[in-house]
Amino acid sequence: MAHGGAGSLLTALAAGLPQVLVPRLPDHVRHAARIAETGAGAVLPAPVEDPAAIRDRLAEVLAEPAYRDAAGRLRGEMLAQPSPAAVVPEIERVVARSASGPVQPVSIRR
Repeated sequence: MAHGGAGSLLTALAAGLPQVLVPRLPDHVRHAARIAETGAGAVLPAPVEDPAAIRDRLAEVLAEPAYRDAAGRLRGEMLAQPSPAAVVPEIERVVARSASGPVQPVSIRR
């Protein structure tokens, strides 16, 4: 249960946890929509006037395995991304090469 800010959202995804989001700001609304699109969570539009709506949505997300499965898939995608330690040396090489002409696309491997 969170507001849909990047820190909260990514921390939950890194743990493979489904989410119930009540977004309040424009970026939260976009983040929450993406989570809902992937099936890794549900969204309640703010403000939520009835606490029972929160309870019911939480019960739904906890009871339905598809939410946890989708959150687990996103966790796997996050873990498959290269680490900053792997990316920075490649960025340094691209910057160094750019001084001598057009930059060519590169593929960063884990």
